[in-house]
Amino acid sequence: MTRNDACCNTFPNIQCGYIPTPQDAYLFSHINDGNVVSFPLGLNWGWSGEINFSETMKALFTKPWGKGYPTREAKRKIKNNKEVKVLNQLTKKTMISFLPDLNPELLIPVLNYDPVFDFIVKNGTDHELIDTLRKIKSEYSK
Repeated sequence: MTRNDACCNTFPNIQCGYIPTPQDAYLFSHINDGNVVSFPLGLNWGWSGEINFSETMKALFTKPWGKGYPTREAKRKIKNNKEVKVLNQLTKKTMISFLPDLNPELLIPVLNYDPVFDFIVKNGTDHELIDTLRKIKSEYSK
């Protein structure tokens, strides 16, 4: 697990997998049925980097996700994956719940970077979160 997928996996409704190879991508999509991937674009990106990336993306999207693998274990794998997703939801906090406890010195540089803040406001769908970020920005900025 990399820092990126470990970070992503701390949020509700996120199941991120690290897919450096076609085999990892195939297994992630068929067993884990996640919704976010992390790919090491800098690591081992030599003469075969583009080929590995292309083959990894093909493996990621070969068949419908979440069908289980291997076939003889599919039912058990699907059942286990559903149980893991339920458990994950029980143990994860929403951003709204931890933002008040977050050190503003960590968040304000991000909120003061207009391209990021404007993107969040323009494209975000969680209006409560957007309002909370606006409030934090106005309290601590500049």
